[in-house]
Amino acid sequence: ILRQDFAAMLYRLAGSPAYTVSASDNIFSDVTPATPHYKEILWAAKNGIIKGYPDGTFGGTRTVVRQDAMAFFYRTAKLVNADSVKNVKVENTFADIATTAHSTEVLWAANYKGIAKGYADGNFHGLWNLTRADAAAFLHRVDKAL
Repeated sequence: ILRQDFAAMLYRLAGSPAYTVSASDNIFSDVTPATPHYKEILWAAKNGIIKGYPDGTFGGTRTVVRQDAMAFFYRTAKLVNADSVKNVKVENTFADIATTAHSTEVLWAANYKGIAKGYADGNFHGLWNLTRADAAAFLHRVDKAL
């Protein structure tokens, strides 16, 4: 799943909220009106759901990794239903999560209505690319949870 496509998925997950594109919302040097899902990318950035890279780019054609997807879902959930991220009893269910950049968000997703699932080896594999199948499953679970 490409980052630009995932931005569109998150926008739809949030209910396709009213948003008027403003060039002033574009904080990315590599995003233009010709970029696929331009509106959705700017909406996600404006709402703090998706952040860019330190060099000021969005990286729309880069793939989403599993841990980043959980961070995006967490931020979307916080926007759509703030209660969904409050008072969630977080238990570490994955052997490889302690050093993950988005460990809080991954563990929230694992513990909030079972959004995130790991692998038989006990790991989440946060740096693995998000597959279309995983994205569909996660999106379905997040949608039901919110």
